Amino acid sequence: MAKQSINLGTAPTGVGGDTPRSAFTKANANFDELYAFDATIKSAAKVDTGLSVGTVQLIGSPPPINGHAAFAQPGSHFINYGDDTISRPAGGSYWSGFRAQYPFLNCGMDLVAEVVTGTGLNLRFRTINQDGSPWPWRIIYHDGNTTRAADGTLKAI
Repeated sequence: MAKQSINLGTAPTGVGGDTPRSAFTKANANFDELYAFDATIKSAAKVDTGLSVGTVQLIGSPPPINGHAAFAQPGSHFINYGDDTISRPAGGSYWSGFRAQYPFLNCGMDLVAEVVTGTGLNLRFRTINQDGSPWPWRIIYHDGNTTRAADGTLKAI
């Protein structure tokens, strides 16, 4: 439906304009259309939550996955490790990054990877075993923490 405008008539008296009843009928029709459309859209106040496609994951304190607290928070999200975190990478007190998780619902296993950065040029990553336990943190080598030998190969600093 197109917007229904109220005819205010000729100023200053409003001669030739809509009657109060027809004006409010148009206003009600406009509001009915807006409320019907509002019911079909999502907002922060009306978002669907969960771990399935099309939902937003809520951050909370779920139980560990397969008994491993390192992967206690399911789903893709940002992560932080502080100096009091048991499974943080070595070589720094604070780490921040992201976790990407894709659930394979038919086989009971998820693909999980975490990538974090610490102080300086430190970058680390790890993945998850089939039993849900994390693999050790690995260093990501790049042009800030390596040098090139004369033959072009990378050498750790």
